[in-house]
Amino acid sequence: MNGPRFVLMLAVCCSCRPPEPGGRVAPEKAVTTITASAADDPVEASGAETRNEVAAAATSAGRDTFPTGLTIDGQLGEWGALEADTVFALSERGLAIAGRVRGANHGVTIAFDFPAMDLPRLGSPLRGGGIAELNCETTWDYQPMAPDEREACLATLGVATSFAQSWTSEFHREWEVGTDASALGGGQAGFVAAGQDGVFELLLPLEALPMASESPIRGAAVFVRPKGQAKSELPAQAVTFGNGVSFGKRAALRKLALESWNANILEGAPAAGYRLGDDEHWVLAQRAAGWLS
Repeated sequence: MNGPRFVLMLAVCCSCRPPEPGGRVAPEKAVTTITASAADDPVEASGAETRNEVAAAATSAGRDTFPTGLTIDGQLGEWGALEADTVFALSERGLAIAGRVRGANHGVTIAFDFPAMDLPRLGSPLRGGGIAELNCETTWDYQPMAPDEREACLATLGVATSFAQSWTSEFHREWEVGTDASALGGGQAGFVAAGQDGVFELLLPLEALPMASESPIRGAAVFVRPKGQAKSELPAQAVTFGNGVSFGKRAALRKLALESWNANILEGAPAAGYRLGDDEHWVLAQRAAGWLS
């Protein structure tokens, strides 16, 4: 073997289990289906339910408070004048979403992402600092890599790619709101078909939301489309939550820790995240020293 390499591994700081759900929300009328997934693509619909002809995503905006008298019934009166087709309201109570989506009289798919901290790069440390990124052509001393070593190197890169996708998925969630009758995951939804459009409300508890890596949380990337519509090439939209929303009694400490982390981060330092509602723990993605073999 010619020299050391480094591989990525997921490390858990203390316990990373999400907290138990809080009090249940009383059931409302017109409660409809909510499905949740960390996958990038929705379940494909067939036949008339596919809405590929809808080219544009619904416009979206953010708020940092819930509307007064929020009732999850698919009626949007308590929301007042909406700033966009779909509005996302984030608070310590959870996430409330409401809107009217064109061509979605059969249901709505919502993708929601918090920003994820970058993973440490894969490679060997340099004497003057930094990382010489791993490549599968030359060894640490710039000699051509032997075939068996190159095969092991490519396998390592494959593991790293899978790990990166897994890490990113922790900051991503998708939900579907439809017309077929029940609620899932502690959430609550109301849906009304209005001609060819879908009018909906969705209320999600903190434990249903993705992991976050900033405190307070200032924004998210969202993508709203009719249920069954293939994901288009349009980018996700950025929504902001006022001056930011804080969670838990240790929110100020999390803010200081993340500011210090980002200001002083060194090559190879682990990426960090936390689950909303968990005031005790961090989830870390770090690099562990090892050898290619």
